[in-house]
Amino acid sequence: MKYSYFESEDNLSKLLTDCNDIFTMIDEYAQQFMQGILSTSADFRDVLNKLTGAYMYLEPLYSLAVANKENKELLYYVTTKRELESKNEKVVAASLEKESSASVEAYRRVRNILEGYVESCSKGIITCQTQLRRIEEDGKYKPVEEA
Repeated sequence: MKYSYFESEDNLSKLLTDCNDIFTMIDEYAQQFMQGILSTSADFRDVLNKLTGAYMYLEPLYSLAVANKENKELLYYVTTKRELESKNEKVVAASLEKESSASVEAYRRVRNILEGYVESCSKGIITCQTQLRRIEEDGKYKPVEEA
């Protein structure tokens, strides 16, 4: 289950490993876009479908990564603040915020990786849709060849 990836930092590494094939596919399509390899409507439809599938898989993981990072960071902050207050120690909010942020480094890293790939999928999807419209429009205005 996708939720279990966020139960521990070890599971975060497993998430990245499990998503590696999807990341590789997205990276390969990025190369194809950069090299101008894609040119036909069939090319763009195929990439559109695959990037949409990748987006649909990764976006919920990204949302979970954001929520878990924020929740763990807040929990660290609140817990540490309460501990300091119970010991009558001074709470320096700025320092505690930095500590809290540092405590979720692995979660932030995974969130950022997922965010990058979700954004890449989104840009690729938009580009495929644009190219398909262009191809369709160009086809409408081409003269019909006589047989």
